[in-house]
Amino acid sequence: PLPVGGITLNLNREKAIGFLQSGILGALMLALSIFVSWRIFGFSSLFIASMVVGAVLLLSARRPLYVQGAVPLDRTNAPELAGLSAHLAQRAGLSSVPRLHLLPTHISNAMTMGDRKNADIVVTQGLLKQLSPRETAGVLAHEMSHIRNGDLGVIRFSEAVKRITLFTSRFGWFLLLFSLPVALFTGRVLSMSTLLLLLAA
Repeated sequence: PLPVGGITLNLNREKAIGFLQSGILGALMLALSIFVSWRIFGFSSLFIASMVVGAVLLLSARRPLYVQGAVPLDRTNAPELAGLSAHLAQRAGLSSVPRLHLLPTHISNAMTMGDRKNADIVVTQGLLKQLSPRETAGVLAHEMSHIRNGDLGVIRFSEAVKRITLFTSRFGWFLLLFSLPVALFTGRVLSMSTLLLLLAA
């Protein structure tokens, strides 16, 4: 428990609630994706959809860093930033210092990938130009809090669910467009409930 302004916050309870909420939302999105697949492709697609879901989740758990154009930062080309990162990692109690990467874009952003033992932090050139050293330290500390609290697993899971849902809905819309010429010649169209499911996805 952590007393803050007379209020005791149980961080473990808040973390458990966050993971539970993420798990419920992810499960609902997966269920929607599989249900849409079943309505469009039939019962036989459930096995294929389950295999695709499993493969995407497995690959996302082991997905290496891939940010196009990102340049590694270390003590040779960014000594102050690398030193700050090492100091913050020690303060956060991390077993290893996350690798830093610079993304040459004017957008101000930062992101974290990987897992607690093998993490990468990407900062943009726009962020480093717009923020003061103290503000940059705050951003890096925020990213390291994701590593320390185990948030990266939830982030990877949500990214995987997003890819699965987008794939299902886009493929469904492709079939819908493809079915328009078929409907003109055969009179067979997708049901309204299927269209609504595609919109929901």
